[in-house]
Amino acid sequence: MINHPFLSVCMIVKNEADLLPGCLESISDLADEIIVVDTGSTDNTVKIALNYGAKVYHEIWQNHFGKARNRSLEQARGQWVLILDADERFPLEFKNRLIPLLYRAILRKTEGIIVKIKSYYGKDIGYNYVFDSACRIFRNRPEYRFKLSLHEEMSHIILKKNPKARIETTDIYIEHFGYVEKIIHQKRKNERNLNILKRELENNPHDPFLNYACGTEYFQQQQYQLALDYYRKALKVDLKTLSFGADLIYKMAVSYLHLREYKKGLMTVERGLKIFPDFTALWFIKGELHYLQGQLEIARSAYQKCLEIRSDPRRYIQINGLESFRTYWALGRTFEKEGNEEKAVEFYCLAYQNNHQYQSAYEGILRIFKSQKNRILNYLDFSSINSNYDPVFDLYKTWLSGGETYEQN
Repeated sequence: MINHPFLSVCMIVKNEADLLPGCLESISDLADEIIVVDTGSTDNTVKIALNYGAKVYHEIWQNHFGKARNRSLEQARGQWVLILDADERFPLEFKNRLIPLLYRAILRKTEGIIVKIKSYYGKDIGYNYVFDSACRIFRNRPEYRFKLSLHEEMSHIILKKNPKARIETTDIYIEHFGYVEKIIHQKRKNERNLNILKRELENNPHDPFLNYACGTEYFQQQQYQLALDYYRKALKVDLKTLSFGADLIYKMAVSYLHLREYKKGLMTVERGLKIFPDFTALWFIKGELHYLQGQLEIARSAYQKCLEIRSDPRRYIQINGLESFRTYWALGRTFEKEGNEEKAVEFYCLAYQNNHQYQSAYEGILRIFKSQKNRILNYLDFSSINSNYDPVFDLYKTWLSGGETYEQN
């Protein structure tokens, strides 16, 4: 007899032999059963799943994620369901917390639990990541089934069935690697998703969510004009009624920035801030748009706002560094542009101290380092440096490579 809530991990997969082992390893000792619906793998995906003790079911792919997910839910016998994808991991640090969380949720008559999704992006898995949230843990009930073909949120399904249902939030997060450049190119997910969404749009051309989702696929491919074409269609309804409204406005502003349509970007940001005044990412983009137009004092004020407010993670995406090193760097860059090298160094150093891997901060220090060596060396206080490794010592060595020596006063 098991002594904790019976947890079913439900997955749908296709040709995920490279990513699946890491995912299954992360939850194999948590799940009471693993349900894998395979939609036509031609690699070792099925064999890997079976080796981890998963129950594997085969489903013909119908270009509909909802139907495939529902097949996995139909096979689940647990009291609770955890939805995972092959490009995701359940972090070790949260394993001891999950089962007690489910115990408490039963006592509180909770129907769904919203977790954070930590999505890495860019070339490497490092400090470039975004936090979003989704209801990935929920009660296993036959009425909780997906209807949309893509990107459907289970909390909306639960609340539609029972508007008074209790939905909890937790700081537990799932790691997601699907936006890392190498994986995006290998899996060609944008192309697949766009095909699904465009078929849906043929039947519902004015649906705000479908237009937003389609625009986001183009946004991820850096096709910003096409992204805006769909975002504008999504924006034809009252922004306050859209659960994805903050993200829509943010991505529109970023698209205008990349297209160098700065005035349109600012108009979009100002519209968004009237409804989402505590959205850090919007304030940062506001700063960027003003900076690029040479409006440095206004830009600095917007950046400063990023350090003052704390966005609600239940409402907004959380971009790593906007409340710390990225904004310190942006402030440093603004001061440097104004010719205030002392303040520029101060903020570049704050950025570097906050994240030693942030190359932009290092480069900012080095630029001024070369023109004002003595002032910066005194600021960094090399008297505190010993012969062991210190991140600042690398700066000293770089400076020395110019063929000069430093003598303290």
